Amino acid sequence: MTPKAAQTLALALHELVTNAAKYGALSCNDGCVTVEWHLSGTGDDRHVVFSWKEQGGPPIEAAPSRKGFGSRLIEATLTHELGGKATQDFAREGVRLTATLPLASVSAQEDHRFSRPRHRAARAVGDPAVLVGCKVLVVEDEYIIGQETAETLRSAGCSVRGPVGTMQEALRIAASEALDVAVLDINLNGQMVWPVAHALTARAIPFIFTTGYSTTIRIPPELDQAPRAEKPVEPAQMVTTLAAALAASSVSRGAPEHIQDEVNRA
Repeated sequence: MTPKAAQTLALALHELVTNAAKYGALSCNDGCVTVEWHLSGTGDDRHVVFSWKEQGGPPIEAAPSRKGFGSRLIEATLTHELGGKATQDFAREGVRLTATLPLASVSAQEDHRFSRPRHRAARAVGDPAVLVGCKVLVVEDEYIIGQETAETLRSAGCSVRGPVGTMQEALRIAASEALDVAVLDINLNGQMVWPVAHALTARAIPFIFTTGYSTTIRIPPELDQAPRAEKPVEPAQMVTTLAAALAASSVSRGAPEHIQDEVNRA
């Protein structure tokens, strides 16, 4: 599984287990949960079908009159982040959920973007005061992480642009809008965020990378010195790392010609 798919499914499962423990089959001794998955389809139209079935818990008299946070979370993560479909059935004998996820969005394929593990970069620490009043671009394709990042930066006194979850929109903003600094998720819906980083570099706008697997990813040499924050990122680390990037931005200005050419093409 890709790191993103693993994290997304973990969030959905956490919500299902929590609800089952509080109100459903796992809230009593006789209840149980059956979890199954299989592959369906052929060729490029292959899917992972995942099912969750509760039984033996308190009877469900009626389906909820509105969607709670948990239902919205499951729908947002499985549908929006993995491009799948999720349906919940509040049957009397217990909650059931079926998720159909494109195999391409779940299965990790070996490619040139990943390499052997290397040493982690030293953590950069800066003064959070430098961020007050700054406009920050947040590029993040995972809904919850993006919202948490934005809230952390607003609490530090920043004006936040985003979260932005697509390469096209991130490139447009990075190349044209007034920004002071940026936070870039390295893997943006399966695409490496390097073009956005190059666009920011061409405009001398500092940035940091965030990722859950930077020790195994091959970062282009011209971007390898950018500060990184390892997911899950603590709010304090996010702020101090970003502050360090902003403080160091005055040391070097300008961008190599090949990077400027890439930005112009974008």
